[in-house]
Amino acid sequence: MTRQDLVRLFPGLSMDGYDGSPEAVAKRRAEREAEHQRVMSQYFATKAQSILDGQIPPENRGDCFSRFDCEDNPDRQAVLEVCRRFAVSPDGRTLVLIGGCGRGKTLLAVSIARVYLEAHLYDADSDNSLIYVTEQSLLERYDRARSYKSLESTDDVIRRYSSCGLLIVDELGKWSPSRDGLAVLEQLVDHRVGLKPTIMLSNLSQSDFSARYTGGFLSRVADCCYALTGHDHRIGGIS
Repeated sequence: MTRQDLVRLFPGLSMDGYDGSPEAVAKRRAEREAEHQRVMSQYFATKAQSILDGQIPPENRGDCFSRFDCEDNPDRQAVLEVCRRFAVSPDGRTLVLIGGCGRGKTLLAVSIARVYLEAHLYDADSDNSLIYVTEQSLLERYDRARSYKSLESTDDVIRRYSSCGLLIVDELGKWSPSRDGLAVLEQLVDHRVGLKPTIMLSNLSQSDFSARYTGGFLSRVADCCYALTGHDHRIGGIS
């Protein structure tokens, strides 16, 4: 590889002091590897951002863990650590974040998605697809599929949301789901558990969440449900 090739491929490398000695060659190799890792990391970060831009609401597209305010609140710090661990090792688990508006639920979900996408984009054999959907939109799509005029079946809808790499379902409980709606959520969790990671978000309190989602669905998510307390960062209020 010529000097010009090195400069073209790795513009961040300096050729100053390179004398061709074994030590210089080893040093240059290490620097080249570090520069390669930096370039690839930047590439996959950009690619992950483009996927987020196509799925996530505009106000949350730049979210990352560093933007989460723990407010010196041990409970919020604990939830943040849970989300960080989930991001690096989702392994088909389910995570449910509940709490009032502006507590940072979507921020944490998008932060997890960012880490997940960057890691899975690097591995060409892994599933790096992402779907962000509200509970209402998901259930409305399922209901439309029940019509004889629909081009997709209810099985198609379940398959779509069951098969994506990472599924984020927002606004659980904003509208009262029917018994069939609860059955759909149960199916999705059943199809994904142990296989693909799922994140669900709700503005309900713990007591309201438990009252709204009973039976099979609640039993499936009860041990992975975390409440976010603290300020409403959208209006600066205090919970």
